[in-house]
Amino acid sequence: MPKRNEDFECEALHNAIDYLYLKLRNAGTLSKYTFNVNWQEIMCLSAHAFQYILNRKQSYHRGILAYFKKILKDNQLNNLNSIVDRKLSSVFDKIIF
Repeated sequence: MPKRNEDFECEALHNAIDYLYLKLRNAGTLSKYTFNVNWQEIMCLSAHAFQYILNRKQSYHRGILAYFKKILKDNQLNNLNSIVDRKLSSVFDKIIF
């Protein structure tokens, strides 16, 4: 079995989040509604969602989980952590995967 390239996997997930943000921003400019979500908010929510899902197999996803933990320690994203605090919100408990 070939060795995993966790750097590539992290970059692919990061690029997917960037793509999601661009699609949301473009959809916001095409609609009659205002788009007020910035990139940091999308990154924070995405990182928390990926962490929640990948925590089920921590040993296999150790590198990716460390990558998202590092992102979430960013000062700009640190202010958003209360939004996804599991004690205050059950939104991630409703994710079906």
